[in-house]
Amino acid sequence: MSILESYKKLERPIYYLILAEFLLQCINATFLVLVNYYLIKLGYKDYEIAEFVSYRYISVLILGVPFGLLYKRINLLPMIKIGAILFVANAIAIILVAPYHSQLLMTVLMFFFGVFLLMSHVVSLPFLLKITSKDNLSISLSLFFQTWGASVMTVGIVSFLYNKIFTNYSSEKTIILTIFLLASIAIFLLFKIPKDIEIKAKEMEDVVDIKPNKNETKNIFYLLLPTLIIAVGAGFSIPFFNLFFFYTYQMNSDSYSIVLGLSHLIVIVFMMFTPWIQSRLGYQKGIVGIQSLGILCLIIMVWANKFFPLSIAYILSVTFFILRQPLMNSAQPIITNYKMNVIGKRNQALIGSIEATIWSGSFWFSSIIFAELRKIDLSYATIFNITIVLYIIGALSWYFIIKKLGPQNE
Repeated sequence: MSILESYKKLERPIYYLILAEFLLQCINATFLVLVNYYLIKLGYKDYEIAEFVSYRYISVLILGVPFGLLYKRINLLPMIKIGAILFVANAIAIILVAPYHSQLLMTVLMFFFGVFLLMSHVVSLPFLLKITSKDNLSISLSLFFQTWGASVMTVGIVSFLYNKIFTNYSSEKTIILTIFLLASIAIFLLFKIPKDIEIKAKEMEDVVDIKPNKNETKNIFYLLLPTLIIAVGAGFSIPFFNLFFFYTYQMNSDSYSIVLGLSHLIVIVFMMFTPWIQSRLGYQKGIVGIQSLGILCLIIMVWANKFFPLSIAYILSVTFFILRQPLMNSAQPIITNYKMNVIGKRNQALIGSIEATIWSGSFWFSSIIFAELRKIDLSYATIFNITIVLYIIGALSWYFIIKKLGPQNE
């Protein structure tokens, strides 16, 4: 069966969910691509931005596990719908409040940004796992994880075209608000998903004999360890790549948008072939091999300006920045599929919520440290070295964990 035919097998509600997820991720991507530029032009310092960013993660750190314990006791779809509505409204409020430089309002809004992201985006993965058949799980996960790459690419293209077409009226603020309003279509799509879909999924679960794995707690610890290591490393770099290019190469939001968009276009292409990569390379080679190439790209991107003239370093940094993201992202569906096979179906929602907590907690911790390091004027390259070291440790840990726990019918 061809790759495209495999994607056609998915049920319509899954397409509604994934398309809604893509639109909501466009809001999240806008914060990554454009909002930092918007805040800089309003007079915010980079360490102030880092502190604001930290608050959007601390809310998920606090609430992630409690949400995970509720997953099996409540229907997830109503929570996703409410979360999506509040997520859109809160994102718009952040942009409108920012010019007033109210530290309190910005802190509160950023905190609730994380809460509503938890309700809409983070809950979507357990919901997808609940309504997807085992035969379609690999394809569904691959498509689900493509939404982030597609959203960043879309935001980059929209920003670039908006600046070219509406030259006299274009600003980060108008572009951001336009994207947010378009993304609100996600709410309509979520309401098209049948209300009883979770009940039917539960009835199907009840007739299947799902035996819990032995030593579940130990296995969950092993599986989450690389995520913790990589998440802490990512928190030092991913939210601040645009600041790195702005201060190192004077790259503006227009150029950064198109570069990031191109990178995530490649992400989408790579992710379509993730099931094929997994079937050919297996979990161990697929995860460790792909992430190792991504780490190499990050090293070249960060250190190019230390060894080459600025004009050459700029080309190298941009080129390997574009390649880094597809390589790191392509391993994620393989990792998720492996985790879900190891822990068994009854713990999937819990591990998903713990993962969300880890990522958010790590980004909060790393953002706070990043802000302090920038206050003492430590260079971006030096700070990103922390990411590189932790990425190497995280990737290598997958090799030993898969060797210990086994291939899990790859």
